[in-house]
Amino acid sequence: GRVTDLIEISIDNVNFSSTPTSIEITSNTTSGNNPSAATRTIEVASFFQFGGSIDIAGVMSGGVDDFLSYTDADGNYGLLIENAHLEIDNVLDVSMDLIYENGDDGFRFLAGGNGQLNNSYEVTVVGKIASGSFGFFLAVDNLNIHAGPVTIEGLGGGFFYRPTAQDITLVKTMAGLNNPTVNGKIKLPDDASFAVFLYCALSFIDDGLVEGRVLLTLAGSVFTLDGEVVILTMDEQLYGLVNLQADFANGYFDGNIHVYLHIWELLQGNGELAFYIYGRDTWGIIGDVEVDVLNFFEINSYFFVGPSGFLVGFNASAGFDIWI
Repeated sequence: GRVTDLIEISIDNVNFSSTPTSIEITSNTTSGNNPSAATRTIEVASFFQFGGSIDIAGVMSGGVDDFLSYTDADGNYGLLIENAHLEIDNVLDVSMDLIYENGDDGFRFLAGGNGQLNNSYEVTVVGKIASGSFGFFLAVDNLNIHAGPVTIEGLGGGFFYRPTAQDITLVKTMAGLNNPTVNGKIKLPDDASFAVFLYCALSFIDDGLVEGRVLLTLAGSVFTLDGEVVILTMDEQLYGLVNLQADFANGYFDGNIHVYLHIWELLQGNGELAFYIYGRDTWGIIGDVEVDVLNFFEINSYFFVGPSGFLVGFNASAGFDIWI
């Protein structure tokens, strides 16, 4: 409702219970960057939940999509805040998710969010404080630091002590670089003693010629590189994704490169080059390309090279639809 002509407040989705029941909560915080975030059902003794927003003269606004406070069946307190956001006209625009849980394994406080300062600098933050574990990641984009033909667009980094695989995935997701991996033997460790993150975004020659971002992650004995390259500012038309992984403890290596092309209806396609090395007799190189020209001419090719030999395939077809 409208408090005055300057302030407007709205409250919605109010739910509460003072008797035992079950509720569904999200399992991590992503500030909307991971729409498939997992949910789980827990038994609670009581809970209070609402969403709301406030607008002050059109200059400052904010709110929260979901505020959930609960006590579980064992008497442990929990707090979940989804998309707490604040916007100050031409000064600040930030959104944040927070989780606080307390149980038999101790407490966990986890936060992740994105923001923009002065309509320019974009900031990504992830933080964790838990029983026996802590960490922090910070990245800033749109820096525009010129060094000859190279412009540093973004820098960041972070360190986690005793992170879980979920913590590492959250940092990658918030940085927008949780790229597809080879479905192989290398897994993010769930019991690493530490994790170190380095983030950098660059553009070459001109801001619109070639732009790239990369996130380096070292978690225990597992190293990953996630990268993205965009050519001619064609963010959704011509870009590539890279993922490289190494498990030094087991001597495993794998990676892939995805290239995506979408020039209106004229030319569409994608290609992938992947490799894996898991032992002297367990390795392979895989390639796959699909191209569609004018929705009329299609080309598909693939190959595989491994210890047992190689395989190559190619197919081209043309056709059109006749409406009756």
